[in-house]
Amino acid sequence: MNDTELNPPPAGDNLPTDSSGDRRPEELPPLFLIPALIVAAVIGVWALFGKMAESEEDWRQLVAEVGNNNPNRRWRAALGLAQIMRNQTIAPPVDEKPLAERREVAEALADLLNESLDTKSPDNPEEELTNREFLARTLGALKVDPVVVPVLARAASAEYEPEVRKSSLMALAMIAGRNFEQQAADAELLEPDREYEADKSVVTLKEPLPEPTLENDEAWQQIRKAMRDEDESIRHLGVFVAGLVSGPDAIRELELALLDGNAKARANAAVGLARNGSTAGFDVLIELMGSASDPVQIDDLEQVEEPERTALINQRRSEQPVILQNTIRAADSILVKLSAEQKNDLEKVLQKVVEQATVSAIRLQAQQLQRRLEAAEPADA
Repeated sequence: MNDTELNPPPAGDNLPTDSSGDRRPEELPPLFLIPALIVAAVIGVWALFGKMAESEEDWRQLVAEVGNNNPNRRWRAALGLAQIMRNQTIAPPVDEKPLAERREVAEALADLLNESLDTKSPDNPEEELTNREFLARTLGALKVDPVVVPVLARAASAEYEPEVRKSSLMALAMIAGRNFEQQAADAELLEPDREYEADKSVVTLKEPLPEPTLENDEAWQQIRKAMRDEDESIRHLGVFVAGLVSGPDAIRELELALLDGNAKARANAAVGLARNGSTAGFDVLIELMGSASDPVQIDDLEQVEEPERTALINQRRSEQPVILQNTIRAADSILVKLSAEQKNDLEKVLQKVVEQATVSAIRLQAQQLQRRLEAAEPADA
């Protein structure tokens, strides 16, 4: 958790990839589904703001400037710190601690986001919204959880703009994703990676983590609320984050989300369960693989006026390959746990994908899984 992924950092920093399979820096873990426009906003944050600061600037001075009374100086300093952190993901410092791990940097940026959230009637609402989104995404790259998670939990609440909530949830996903793989490795729960001929490796667990990857209860409560939000884009993003939080409570919530009326939420629930080594979402994986192979349904859009109708059609067409790619990967990750009957169901839907999928890379992905399916022993054999 696959729409997007950051530079290939260490295992704990693995993030999503776009539909072409290219890795993106500082985003989310593999196997997830979020709207393309949100993805574009996230992966563009460094490009947008990075040029406004030079990496050789003294970071301690920038931290001090973040607390300056002059708002222009505060934001220039915040952008400068973000640029240095970005540069350090490309060329990590050898003899010093990275900025992303420094508590004083985390505190300065967390305080700035809290201050922004306290501003109920900003003079320039559009600019303040951009600032909040930027800070939320930047905090997701910081590895000082006790400092950054509480303010991200606050920013994810329904009190704030949807764009800020989404950015905060994505930042929480980044943090949970790093912790997910670290805690799994420590508990020796990681299944061996499998390298794909036309795809990235898939990391899954033998079983869910015994404890959640986010220790902050308020953050978890905001994720649960997001999973029930009326806004579908927030809802399925919340479901995605839950898959990375793991732990007993998250698994129960993911099982409930399998019943969601939104296909992307169901997909994220089934994929999240698979990442945690659970087959509870298998039937949903099969359902979504089958329906995503069908022609895009547009009958319900006849009354929608242009240009919204065309935009919705294009969105559905772009989402189908992503759902197929992620559900196939998820099914592969739990292959060793499937019964003979489940394997038979999977073979049937994979053949449908091979015959009907319009994207050649996905047909190839389905064929690769078919070959592994033929060689695999059923779990109940």
